[in-house]
Amino acid sequence: MTKLFPSLFLLFSFRPGGDTEGRKLPVIQKEVIVDPFQTVRINGDISMVLTNEPAGTLVVEGNENDVNRIKYIVKNNELTIDAHRKNRLDEITIYLSAATLKSMLVNGDGNISSIGIIKPADLHIWLNGNVDIKVKTTGKISVDSYDSYELFWKSPLMNKRQ
Repeated sequence: MTKLFPSLFLLFSFRPGGDTEGRKLPVIQKEVIVDPFQTVRINGDISMVLTNEPAGTLVVEGNENDVNRIKYIVKNNELTIDAHRKNRLDEITIYLSAATLKSMLVNGDGNISSIGIIKPADLHIWLNGNVDIKVKTTGKISVDSYDSYELFWKSPLMNKRQ
């Protein structure tokens, strides 16, 4: 004997009311000067943009509340960026010099990219989160993860075929 149970599917839709765009805080940039470092530990969901600028200067971009809540500590040549925040809808981007950078540990989700071609001789990146990496470099980059990851590699020389 087969018993039939009625199933009930409920669809919920969430749509913020009113003009949510009007309530967003304006995007600001803040320059932060830190002591020299060779290692970066990132805690939180942010985007990192590696540059060839002189070491020791960071530029942080995002809404004012988030930008002002980020903490920076340099100890034993390691820069720790604590970017945990409540509002994860707005993006935070940190522009960071790769001139003296040897390793990065990313605890959170985000992106790592570069402006132009960065020139560290050897950069090791540890991932602990969902991170998309798109970096152009003349040096060597190695990536490790606490979980599995997919690696797609593309040489800039592939674009110059004739």
